[in-house]
Amino acid sequence: MLLRFPVPLHLLLRRHDHHQPLLLNSVPSKRFNSHIFSHPHSLFQTVPVLRVGYPTGLSSPSTFSEDESDVELGRLLSLLPEEMRRRVSEHPELQMLIEVVMDLGRKPLARFPSGDFVISEYPITVQDIQHATAQ
Repeated sequence: MLLRFPVPLHLLLRRHDHHQPLLLNSVPSKRFNSHIFSHPHSLFQTVPVLRVGYPTGLSSPSTFSEDESDVELGRLLSLLPEEMRRRVSEHPELQMLIEVVMDLGRKPLARFPSGDFVISEYPITVQDIQHATAQ
């Protein structure tokens, strides 16, 4: 018997990814066998990934000035719905934000060196994903 579950839609908003330039794309999920998800109603068979990282040619945080880091953080925060943006902005480790994870149907997380921080008590919706990827 084959189980048919839609693959969760996953949006990763990341700062300080030294190896990736700014990139918006859909990549196949490698965690699941595609034949399990061949049902026509299985909507989510790819994983959209948005990475916000250093411009091409920059390989370390030391090449980023404080102003450029603030601009990058502002761009990342602008992708979030208003309430999530407010919650992240109020976090005491804001300048050390690593990434924001938005999985469809799960509570969104902001990752900091001290650990994960839930930025909304409401699970991520398709509208939240569309808001972030439409920008």
